[in-house]
Formats: sequence, structure tokens, C-alpha cells
Amino acid sequence: EEVYFNLLPYIGIFLAVLISMTAGKEVSMGILRNKLIAGHTRSDVYFSHLILGMGITAVLLMIHFITSGICCHIFFLPTRFSVGEQLLCALTVICGSAVYTSLFTLIAMNLHRLSSVSVLSLLASMYLMQRSSRIHNALSESRLVAGEYIETSDRAYYELVINPYYPTGWKRTLLEFLQDLLPTGQLTQIMAGDLSSAWCWPLLSVL
Repeated sequence: EEVYFNLLPYIGIFLAVLISMTAGKEVSMGILRNKLIAGHTRSDVYFSHLILGMGITAVLLMIHFITSGICCHIFFLPTRFSVGEQLLCALTVICGSAVYTSLFTLIAMNLHRLSSVSVLSLLASMYLMQRSSRIHNALSESRLVAGEYIETSDRAYYELVINPYYPTGWKRTLLEFLQDLLPTGQLTQIMAGDLSSAWCWPLLSVL
């Protein structure tokens, strides 16, 4: 959905910046050490940032859905997804934000320089986006492609041949699993309008 989900690829970058400026700042300025001295555990700090990332993502989605929905009704723009499918996509995005937040919080709690946390988090987010894009492109390859150009007395045509870049067998199964497992892969499929595996995305994100 270009109207509802056009901001999905940037959620990882947004959360990378957000967690870097919260968890990363706590570590670099000694706030985390003070919390541990006060009796809080690392698990408490970790889950507090997890809830923060998921909560902010939910609020942003709500705002985005409301504004986009109003625009759809004003300009009579069609939507491919039903209300139930849109709610499932929203749940997938929120669960995916938990994966992002967990990763970036883990980075922040193991590094002591805010600049290092910010750079590494952004690089991790961009790497996940790039990997998912390549997986999606590989799975989108056509099985048959135009080969040799043949011209006869009555017609001219290209002979169809097997695409050497078309993944088959265990390789295709592995790529499909990775696309469903990675939060960026899930978001890429939502952007492409493919919800064939959407039922398992929130579960995979939680696991």
C-alpha cells in the first residue's frame, strides 16, 4: 500500500537514531551505572527500552493510519488490503520494531561511546535493509528469460530459456525463510502487497 505503508523501510533507521539517543546516551553519560547502583537490573533497563521502541512505533503507526486514511477517503484512493489485513500489518510492524529495538539496545549496552553506538546502529539498520532488498529481488526473478533471437521466414522471436539467477530447491526455501524471519523482509513484502505468509510474521518476530 503506497498510502498506508510507504514509511515502513525507514522505521529501522528511525529506531536506530531513537535508541542511540536514549540507551546510548544513558551508557555514555553513566546513567546506566547509576540505575544499576540504585537496584535496577540490566533486564529492567533492556525491557524499558524495548517497550519504549514498540510504544513509539505504535503511536507513529496510529498517526500515519489516521492521516493516510483521511487522505484515502478525501481523494477516493483504493486500498488493496482489508481492515483485518491492515491490522495484521500493523501488528507485524510493531513486533518488528521489537526486533529492531532489541538489537539496537544490545549494541548500546555493550558500547560506551555514543558516537560508536549511533554509527553501528545505523549501519546495522542499513545492512538489514540491503540484505532484505537483495533477497526480495532474488525471489522476484522470472523463471524464464529471453535467450537467443530466432528469425524464420514467417516470424521472429526470442527463445525462452531457464534464468540462471532463478533460485530453486533448498536455496529458494532458505531465502523465503530469511525473508519471513527478518523484520526488513516482512516490511518489504508488505510494501510489495504480498501477505501470503503474514500470519507467521508476528510469531517469528517474537521468537
